[in-house]
Amino acid sequence: MIIDRKFAFVHAGIDPEVPLEKQSNHDLMWIRDKFLDFDGPLPHIFVHGHTASEEPVVKSNKIGIDTGAYAYGKLTCLAISPDQSELEFITAEITNGQMSIEKTGLVRWFSDNV
Repeated sequence: MIIDRKFAFVHAGIDPEVPLEKQSNHDLMWIRDKFLDFDGPLPHIFVHGHTASEEPVVKSNKIGIDTGAYAYGKLTCLAISPDQSELEFITAEITNGQMSIEKTGLVRWFSDNV
């Protein structure tokens, strides 16, 4: 887990009931439902992978960027401006042997509340 001002970056997620300094390596790498289903406040916005979806998943307390390159053929990253006020997805996808790269800004309501 890497922690910055607004954001924390982790492979799978955290146990929302455990202080950050006491998170287990197992949860950081493998947790799913307990983290994904948690909608309450967290000490940072957690950027995570581990659970693939066809599109990035944006919630008020977490951003899932695993778009399942192995399953859906789409690799996504999140670009965060130095002042952490601008967020943008960058997605690479191969279709019929051609790679395309797309940049997509986050929805406005989210960036206003971060």
